[in-house]
Amino acid sequence: MISRVGWRSRFLTFILILWVLQGLGLAWRFGPDLPELWARIASGRVGEVGRAAAPFQRLLRELEKTMPGGAAYVFLDHYEAGRYIEARYYLYPRRQLLLRPETPPSFLYYAVRQHQAGYLVAPEGEFPSGAGLEALARTAACRQLHLDGPGRIYRVNPDRLTGFFYD
Repeated sequence: MISRVGWRSRFLTFILILWVLQGLGLAWRFGPDLPELWARIASGRVGEVGRAAAPFQRLLRELEKTMPGGAAYVFLDHYEAGRYIEARYYLYPRRQLLLRPETPPSFLYYAVRQHQAGYLVAPEGEFPSGAGLEALARTAACRQLHLDGPGRIYRVNPDRLTGFFYD
């Protein structure tokens, strides 16, 4: 017959062994990152770890510095990808117009003129850019900004888009 004190001490020992094994597992997993983590904690840059990793977020941060606060921009992406939400978050309070990459030239020209969009953002993705972006990129009203990141950013002058556009 097992005494109650022996059962409790064995159970407590078992829990402590599991806790130590869990600690060793975490140390094994995150051991290489510990020097960098301690340096970030010491310098007060703790929150930058996750945000600095994504290239698309770096592109949006650079665009945020370039684009004025009251500007509007056209974001060419599929709704399902969800990247437009990140762009809207980083580029707030700027106005965003979400269009699909395969938007025809006539509608893209109309949208840029109607909304006075000064920028056009085309992130890289699994879908190629459409005829609208290619046609707009060839006009004198559009010039590509060379920002570091996955995608193409264009500065657009909507006042230079004159006339009517047909596909």
